[in-house]
Amino acid sequence: MGRRSLLNRPAGPDSLPVFEYKTSFMYFVFKQADDAPASFIYCSGVNLERLLSITKGRHRLGQNPAVKGLQSVNLGVRSLALERGAALKPFKGKDCVSAKPIADELWYSETLFIENAVSSLPMELTAYAPVHLLKLIFQACMLEENLPDSPCTPDELENFIAGLCAKYGGQDPTGS
Repeated sequence: MGRRSLLNRPAGPDSLPVFEYKTSFMYFVFKQADDAPASFIYCSGVNLERLLSITKGRHRLGQNPAVKGLQSVNLGVRSLALERGAALKPFKGKDCVSAKPIADELWYSETLFIENAVSSLPMELTAYAPVHLLKLIFQACMLEENLPDSPCTPDELENFIAGLCAKYGGQDPTGS
């Protein structure tokens, strides 16, 4: 499948820092902008196909809990960034295309440009976003599942979600 689950990829001699949290179900990536050490391109997405085992039949048409959850999480990301003194701008570009862990599946994605970010912001937001997204999806689907209180690794979260997909949909969407 080729899933990458790096939490922090430091800069190499010819590359800029990237902070990422990726599973086959979701991704949250902060790429440092060219020539702007305190500016990041924020890429986020949720895999609608893989979460279908959990969300199917638990929402109305046009009200997908994964989409609504990501939109709400990104409002939280915006709020946290602003609280820490960052400036936000809309972003359209191709910088986030490579962020999707699995390119040939149906994803809902959002992007944002964050300027004047404190150095801890990318790590703080990649710790906040994944579990908060799941909490929102579970609330919308009226599922009573216990989520980790502390951040977990992408591989741990991948296994947790795959188990829930098997529980609610009868199959493991990751093919494991």
